[in-house]
Amino acid sequence: MQSRPFLVAMAAFVIVLISGAAIAGIGAPRELSFSAGATVDDKESTTSTTVEKPVTTTTTKAAEPAPDKETPKEEPKGEAEDDTKAEPKPDIKPVFTVTAPKDGDHVTSKVVTFGGEISDGYTVVRGKYTAKSHKGAWSIELVLSPGKNRVGFEAVNDEGKTLYAKVTVYYDAPADEKPAEEPKTEFTASQKYGSCGEAVPYDKFYGTAAPGTKIYVISEYGSGETKADANGKWYLRVDFPHSPAGKTFAVKVKTSTGEKAYFEFTNTQSEKDH
Repeated sequence: MQSRPFLVAMAAFVIVLISGAAIAGIGAPRELSFSAGATVDDKESTTSTTVEKPVTTTTTKAAEPAPDKETPKEEPKGEAEDDTKAEPKPDIKPVFTVTAPKDGDHVTSKVVTFGGEISDGYTVVRGKYTAKSHKGAWSIELVLSPGKNRVGFEAVNDEGKTLYAKVTVYYDAPADEKPAEEPKTEFTASQKYGSCGEAVPYDKFYGTAAPGTKIYVISEYGSGETKADANGKWYLRVDFPHSPAGKTFAVKVKTSTGEKAYFEFTNTQSEKDH
């Protein structure tokens, strides 16, 4: 009976030893021991080890963008200017003058060359004599009468436009050339009314001229003709039946010897009366 307590004490001692060995083996590599005839079904364990490498930060300087090539600015689209397009010509008034002889000149030659400036495209007319523009100039040779000579000229272009110029020249003729007859009657022309509101508008024209001289009164709405009497006087009534109401238009008086005078006439009828 005394041996039994001894066995119990021994067993307790062994347990204490085993427990201490177990405690001492914590953290040591595990070794497997096998007893003869023992079977171990232990799968191989796979241990993954992660090694953290120091991270190296490399700063790469970004390449600077290449400078943009200078691109020409695009011109706004539109119609291209036509350099060849001719600019409109300014409205230039035609020129027609008598520069030689000058107005009021006294000459001692019976034959005188008249001349002056004229725009291109015009022909100067004096009775049966004509002269075309040449480099902006014209000239006509005329025979003068002793004393005062009032000489008128017309310049006409292809479009029918007419210009007028006149000059007064005195021919101081020798005594033996002066005519014994009475001096030549000077041409004059006058207009009596200048306007009219009658059913058939009309006007009266009168003046003086050398006896027998033909007188012509001309307009686009009415014309007439007469002759200076033996006393050198003339008179003419001219009707304007086709003139528009309220219309003002030109009236020209000229003689068979080239003198001219210019007037205006106005039809004063109202449109409802016309």
